[in-house]
Amino acid sequence: MSLKSKFCARCGRSGVMLVDGICTDCRLGTGFIEVPRKIVLKVCKDCGAVEVEGLWIKSNESEETYFENTLIKKVKIPEGAELEEVKFSGRENVSVTITFDRRKFTQAFPIITQVKNTVCTECAMHRRKQYVAVLQLRASKPDIEKMRSIVSKVDNYVLKYEEQRMGFDAYITNKETARHLASELRQRFSLKTKESGQAYSWDKQRNRPKYKLVILLRSRDVQQ
Repeated sequence: MSLKSKFCARCGRSGVMLVDGICTDCRLGTGFIEVPRKIVLKVCKDCGAVEVEGLWIKSNESEETYFENTLIKKVKIPEGAELEEVKFSGRENVSVTITFDRRKFTQAFPIITQVKNTVCTECAMHRRKQYVAVLQLRASKPDIEKMRSIVSKVDNYVLKYEEQRMGFDAYITNKETARHLASELRQRFSLKTKESGQAYSWDKQRNRPKYKLVILLRSRDVQQ
């Protein structure tokens, strides 16, 4: 941003902040603010999760809120300006308010917003009956029931349960969820932990095996 002349090259006004020789008022009609013509929101038709920057998020936020948050990251404003507000009016119009040269400007734009119903990563794995982690829990019966109650809080990530002689195995579709569960269970119970991996496929891009995570959590008084 610079004062390249004493007068606006378009309207002739003087004593105003200029950007590339044009005052802020004239710039409003020449791409002063840039907004994408279309925004697509991906929503899982099975669980309602929304894709945000490659991550699937489950919350009670409205679709309009997701559209606004997405647009905030995509709108382009001049250097030195501050974005004040992005507000949708229905699904076909949006207004953008900025502060520039100590003045507020609001500009309205037509926009296309589209909700694309798809299937998130976790639900796709459920559909394919595919898991990436196994929690093997072994303990006395009273403790096992308490552990089952904790694991059931994330049943949307659990593909299936298999009963075992001294506990059960939980087949989980997300490795981070499995690790968080293992950490919580270790904090609540006196458990020995053994982590290993089972190769199940080959990653062609990285040229190495893909592994399923196996975490054994066992009470110290229980023999495997």
